[in-house]
Amino acid sequence: LRKCASCGTLFTVEQPYAPPAAAAAEPPQPLGSDATPGNIRFSDGLSRGFTLLHSNLGVFVLIGLSLLGIQIGMVVLQQIPILGILVSFASALIVSPALTAGFYSACLTQHDGATATVGQLFGEFRLLGDLVLLSLVQMGLALAVCLPGLVLAGIGGISMAVEADHNP
Repeated sequence: LRKCASCGTLFTVEQPYAPPAAAAAEPPQPLGSDATPGNIRFSDGLSRGFTLLHSNLGVFVLIGLSLLGIQIGMVVLQQIPILGILVSFASALIVSPALTAGFYSACLTQHDGATATVGQLFGEFRLLGDLVLLSLVQMGLALAVCLPGLVLAGIGGISMAVEADHNP
């Protein structure tokens, strides 16, 4: 309703029809998308992490129990003579990297606003070749980093043995 400025009569003004503007369908923003690059606040990250964990606590408890059970099973199998060596290598090269990647996948799914599942823990076994290669590269890098120290320790051990042999 509007009032005429000259005579004061009330009258209705109809608006011309305008179709509703199409709402831009934006995907939901993941938690933490409001973060400023280069600005890291530990407490905010910790708080967001606990919020994500509590939003799907049951699944993450099951994922944790599954990981624990598998790791205990691997340790028990490693005690069997001969088979233990094979289980140890399989654990280091295949099982642990795949389960770790599955855990990260579940965490990232939850972070992106979807619901993580226990099945995601085992979903990364499909990347078996990549995970084995990654494990070998990591082991090679670890050996390359530790090798100078091992060489020095060996030299020190040899010199101590030679000295002990000459001066009993």
